Amino acid sequence: MKNTIKIIILTVLSLISDNLFAQAPYLRFRKPTTNDNVSFKFAHVVSGTDAIISIVGSRNASISRIDDSSSNPYAWQPFINYGRTNNTADTSYIDFSISFKNSSNGNNVSLSKLSLCIVDLDGSGSGSYREMVATSKPSTPKGITGSTISAINSILNNIFISGTTSYSNIDTNNFIAMAQVDYANVNTFTIRVGVVGRVSSATTRQSSFYFKPFNSLNLVLPVKLIDFNATAADNNNLISWKTTSEENANRFEVYKSLNGVDFELAGEVEAAGFSQTLQSYAFTDASIAENVTVFYRLKLIDNDGSFSWSKIVTVAATNANTTKVQSVYPNPTSGVLNINFSQLSETNFNVQIIDAFGKVYQQVNSEDLNGSSNLSFDLTELNTGIYFVKVSSDCGQSDLTKFSKN
Repeated sequence: MKNTIKIIILTVLSLISDNLFAQAPYLRFRKPTTNDNVSFKFAHVVSGTDAIISIVGSRNASISRIDDSSSNPYAWQPFINYGRTNNTADTSYIDFSISFKNSSNGNNVSLSKLSLCIVDLDGSGSGSYREMVATSKPSTPKGITGSTISAINSILNNIFISGTTSYSNIDTNNFIAMAQVDYANVNTFTIRVGVVGRVSSATTRQSSFYFKPFNSLNLVLPVKLIDFNATAADNNNLISWKTTSEENANRFEVYKSLNGVDFELAGEVEAAGFSQTLQSYAFTDASIAENVTVFYRLKLIDNDGSFSWSKIVTVAATNANTTKVQSVYPNPTSGVLNINFSQLSETNFNVQIIDAFGKVYQQVNSEDLNGSSNLSFDLTELNTGIYFVKVSSDCGQSDLTKFSKN
C-alpha cells in the first residue's frame, strides 16, 4: 500500500511597486502538454505568458503524474514516487527547472517578483525522514514567524529542511511548517523537492505549487548577513562578518569543523538586536593546530529561538598550496570550455563541471593534468544554462567559477 505524504508549496507571484506587494493575478496551471515527458508546457498561466516545467535531475525518485488540478485549478500538483533508502543521511529528490516564455513568440519573460512559499514541510512522524526543499540562487530567503524549518544558506542554494515531527491540518494560516524564498527579475529558477533519511519502498508524495499572492508571508529574516570571512592571523583564525540589518536578533554562534561535515560550537557573539545600519562582528579562534584546514559556519539565532545557517568558509592549511583558476573562456560557451590555472596545488585536487544543485557532469583529477596549467572540457551536449567550474583539493580548498552554456 502506498504511503502518500503531501507537501504544499505555495509559489507566490506578485509585482513590486515602491517595494510593496501589489495585487498580482493568479497563475493557472492546467492541462500541460509534452513531447518527451521531460519538459511540460502550461499555456497562458497568466495573460501572455507560458510556464515551462522541466525535470533536470533526480535521485531515487521518479514522476508518477506531472499534474493533478482536480483539487485546485490554479495549482501545479505533481506526484513523486520514491524508492527505498536505508540510511539516515540518504537523500531522494527530483530537480525541476521552471521558466517563463512569451505565449506568442516563445521569447524569455522575466517576472519582476516571485516568492516561493513552502508549506507543510514536516517529518514522517516516526523520525525516519525529514522533508527538504532547495531553491537555486540568486534568491533571498525570508523568515516566517513561528516556523520550525531549518534554513541553510549554501553557496549554490537556499536549503530548507523540516524537523522529524509530522503536523496535520497545516495550511496558509499556520506558519509552523512554512518557509519562504524570494526572487527578483527572474526568468528561470530551479527547485529540488525531496526527503532526507530512510524511506520505505513505494512511497508517493504529492506536492502543490500555487502561484498566488500571500502578502502576510512577506516577513524579513531577523538578520541580513554579508561579508562572512575566515582568515589566518597571528597563529589564530579570525572569523569576521557584517550585517546590514537586524530585527529581534539574539546572538551568533560560531561553529568549526576539521572535515567540513561534523561541526562543533567554538564560541558565540552577542548580536546588536535591532539595527538598520552596518554592524561589524569578529571572533578569534585560538584553538587551532598548525597546518590544519578548518571550516567555519555561523548560526544566526533570533530571540524566539528560530535560527538559520550561513554558508561555510574555510581557512586552508598553512602549508597547502591552492589551485587558482586564472580564466575560464569563452564565457558563455557553446561547446569547448577552456580553463587556465595560474597556480597548481601540490596536493591532489579535482576539477568538476557542476550545475546549480551540485550535479557533476564532467571531472578531471590533477593526476590527469600531468602538471599542465591548461584544461579543456567539451560541453557540446550540455543543456543551456548556468554552470560552475569547481576546484576541490585534499587540503580543503573548494572554489567555484561561474559560466554560461548557450
